[in-house]
Amino acid sequence: MRTISKSLSTLAAAALLVLPTPRAAQATSPGLGDTLTLTGDVTGDVVAVTPMKVADPATAADDGSQPAAGSKLVGVQFRLQNAGSSVYSDAPDNCATLIDAAGQRFSPTIADITAGPRFPGVVTVNPGGSALGWITFSIPSAAQVTGVQFTPDSGVATETGEWTLSTGNGNTGQNPPAAGSPAAVVTAYVDAINARDYHRAWLLGGSSFGGDENQFAAGFATTKHDTLTITSTSGDVVSISLDAEQTDGSHQVYAGTYTVRDGVIVGANVTRVR
Repeated sequence: MRTISKSLSTLAAAALLVLPTPRAAQATSPGLGDTLTLTGDVTGDVVAVTPMKVADPATAADDGSQPAAGSKLVGVQFRLQNAGSSVYSDAPDNCATLIDAAGQRFSPTIADITAGPRFPGVVTVNPGGSALGWITFSIPSAAQVTGVQFTPDSGVATETGEWTLSTGNGNTGQNPPAAGSPAAVVTAYVDAINARDYHRAWLLGGSSFGGDENQFAAGFATTKHDTLTITSTSGDVVSISLDAEQTDGSHQVYAGTYTVRDGVIVGANVTRVR
């Protein structure tokens, strides 16, 4: 860890700050958080692709990104890890396709959303490296998102990954329902950890800090209970202190801030103070 103790007891910082490891086998029914390793048509291109989050509908970050009347923005956050032997260079916006319940396919649009930064036009990743970014789509307001596809090499490779994105009420995909204020999101995160509901904690913010869900859950092996105190809030920033009781009876105390957007913890600056 860089600024967080390896006890991994604090909020979103409990996610290991390492690159995600592709699952040992391709998922038979992949969904949000599942990694598929795809081989491109360019020699040496092998990319492990993981859809991390869905924002449905997504909020435009500026006036120029607003959808047309009768349409909504939907964002899908992807992590792309270069699993090949050569530099991977691609245009992610040309690689993705969104699918709705009627079977309609939608190509990405150029729009900034508040959920997080989108990929630049071209992403270049060295072997072993990764890139994280959002791809945004404009679709009819009544459309229900059911899946997303990713095809490397600007969409012309022969291998395509497809993931199910069952969005239920059409608001947040497999992200949890918004917990209200930023302080309420942080509280819900800690409550999920204390309940050993690591999947919900992952969706509330653990996925924002690298690693995969299994690594995230494993980080709490020595944590017995977290006692959270919210000291202040300023907009999206929540200041906290946290007493992490360990399974051996010892205590580790942390303090810092968390940034929350659209019901998810997206940033952390937390350190152990004793």
